[in-house]
Amino acid sequence: MRTQAFLSLLSALIRLCCAAESTSTQPRPLEVTNMVHKVDFDLKSLIRSSAMLQTGTDRGGQLTIYRRGSEVVRIDATIGGSNSDLQEVFYYSSANLVFLRSRRVTYPYSAISNGFDFRKPHMEAETTYYIRDGKLFPTGHMKIAPSVASTLLREGQLFMSAVRQGKQSVDIENLLK
Repeated sequence: MRTQAFLSLLSALIRLCCAAESTSTQPRPLEVTNMVHKVDFDLKSLIRSSAMLQTGTDRGGQLTIYRRGSEVVRIDATIGGSNSDLQEVFYYSSANLVFLRSRRVTYPYSAISNGFDFRKPHMEAETTYYIRDGKLFPTGHMKIAPSVASTLLREGQLFMSAVRQGKQSVDIENLLK
């Protein structure tokens, strides 16, 4: 008798969890992947604008905003350091951050020019994340430090907020510290 009651309760809990999952307004990873591919494929036909980043870094930064109609679907952020670029691509669905790609590109020092050779980029790291319920989930088996995750999520929110407000310049120096 107790076993049957337990199984009935367990069955009800599973149905409840499945129903809660199916009512989520956030897209599932496969839907996000398809959306990202579609945005990337349609990039040339999207409405493009830009804004400057005030970064406190050596080479500054820039945002490139892509819209489908009035909806922002992608924001590219490039932050230039003295010998590297941080390139982050934020994907949005209904103004919510759903996917993120982050790359770090470094440039070798050239003794001939006595400076960094920006013609020879080296991909140092690339990571991609799904965003669900305000948390980053790496697409691979890597781990992410909580401070890095927090910074990336705050950047995505700050950039969307700046775009909505029509800002032409965004100060992110505090995020980089």
